[in-house]
Order: sequence, then structure tokens, then C-alpha cells
Amino acid sequence: MTNNKFKPAALKFGNALVQDSDYMHAWSALEYTHMAQTIDPRCMLLIGHSGDGKTSILTRYQASCAVKKRHELSPQHVVLVTATSKLSVHNFASRILRALGDPAPNTGTFASKEERLQCYKQKLGLELVIIDEFHDLLPKGYYDMRSGIVKFIKWLMVELKVSVIMSGLPLSEEILSIDEQIETRCNDIVEFTRFSMCNKEQTQRYASFIKSLMSEFPTSIKGLFSSDGSGLLRLLLATHGNKRRLKDLLIYAIQATPESDSTTQAILHDAWTHTVSRMIRNETKALPFSSTLKQVKTSLVDLGLYA
Repeated sequence: MTNNKFKPAALKFGNALVQDSDYMHAWSALEYTHMAQTIDPRCMLLIGHSGDGKTSILTRYQASCAVKKRHELSPQHVVLVTATSKLSVHNFASRILRALGDPAPNTGTFASKEERLQCYKQKLGLELVIIDEFHDLLPKGYYDMRSGIVKFIKWLMVELKVSVIMSGLPLSEEILSIDEQIETRCNDIVEFTRFSMCNKEQTQRYASFIKSLMSEFPTSIKGLFSSDGSGLLRLLLATHGNKRRLKDLLIYAIQATPESDSTTQAILHDAWTHTVSRMIRNETKALPFSSTLKQVKTSLVDLGLYA
């Protein structure tokens, strides 16, 4: 590819949103947890592996709740903060303050930060705190209900009186096993799962997603929806059922497809080698877009993605 800018069609496709069953379930759970704040704050868990679409839905939900800023202290009902490894609870409180527009979020004692959060709660109408990459806040090794993050999550709900969304890898669910107050306040656990074709239900879910996604794809891909399912199987093998890899591969393919031409298997293979990591490619015994269908199926079975 010689262009140093994305084609308009690639940009449009990159911003396309497919509201599959996982997405709709998660959105409803986000709305309910947010709404619960008006009666008694609750929390929910959104779990899944990297690339499953968690951050995308969180940013879209926050954007849907945004209030147009008219002055420095305009209402801010929802804040989204991202955790990182080795981040202390003290510093995490600073991140929430920064998201709320505090001019000096890193200053003061932890107690003073809690007081400022109380103040912003009143001034800005804070209702919901969304924590992305929540697993990075969990201490490595042993921790219990006395751990700082556990006490802080409870403080957000009980004292600050805001609902909390915790989103991260599946290990994030461990927080429910160590504190009964958090566990009883958790109104839902939504899990984003990778695509597979191990049974009829999973195959239908995956096919439906691809069909919706391809309605935004600007070219045709020969054989994608063939009766033997070869096109779907090849895409599944190329991306291991991961939404992010799938979208990256197809964006690259749009960029590499000449105007008015169809996207070929050769283009898809080139996109696969450029957008999927060597580690993942090495785990794939067959070449997704050039091996026989039998070899593709065998490789998918080995990966646990086909039965």
C-alpha cells in the first residue's frame, strides 16, 4: 500500500458498529446499573479478553450520557477511567478527580481527595464511575476485604453514592468472592466471548455478526457466504474469533483493494500477515486463505473454535 491516509471507505468501516447480542445485553446492563444509582447504587462486571469490544461499548456509553459543556463546572454524570498495573488506590482516586476536571488531582491526602469527590458529586451530579482494565487494580497475590481497592469500591457506592462499572479480564470477577457487600450489590455479570463455530447457536451468532459487519464493507468478497461455510471458517481461523483482529484485517483489506475491484483471497492473506501477530499466526497450523477447507477445519478444531 502506498497511501499514507485511510480511504474514506476504510474510515467509515472502522467506525461501523454492530450491535450483536453481547453488545445489547451489555448496554442494557450498563443502563440498569446507571439507573440504580437513583435508588441504591449498584455495580456490574463486564468481562472478556482483549479485543472483545469492552472498551468500545464503554466509551460509547459515556458519550451517550455526555452533557454539552457550557462552563467549567458543567454537569458530568458519567466518568470513564482506565486502570494500569501498579496503580495505587491513592493515585486511582486522582484519576477520577482528573476526569472530573479537578485542577490539581494529584495533590492532597487520600481523605482530602475523598472530600473533593464528595464536592464534585454535588456540583456535577456524578452518577456513574466506569473503570476499564479493572483487573490491573487488583493486588497481585493475596488480598481480602481490607485491601485498599475493595474498600474504595465500597466507598464509591456506599458513601459517594454512585454506581460502578468494573470492566476487565475474567480474573476481575475475583472481587466478588472476597467481599459480600460488593457481591450483593453486583446486579449483573456480562461476559464478552470470542466467536466460534462449535455448535449451531455459536455459528448463527458469528454468521449474524459477519453479515451485519459486511453490510458496511465497501467491496465484495467472493465465497464469503458460500453454502459450505468456507468463507466464514477462513475468517474465523485468521482472527481466532477476536473482534479487534477481524476489524483490523478487514480495514487493511479495504485499503489494499483497488477501486472498483473485489477483495480477493490474496488480499485477505496479505492483510492477515500484516495485522495479526506472528505469535497468533504461528498457532494457526493452516493458512486461512490458501489452505484446503479440510486443513482449515482441522486447525480450527485444534484451537477449540470448531466442532
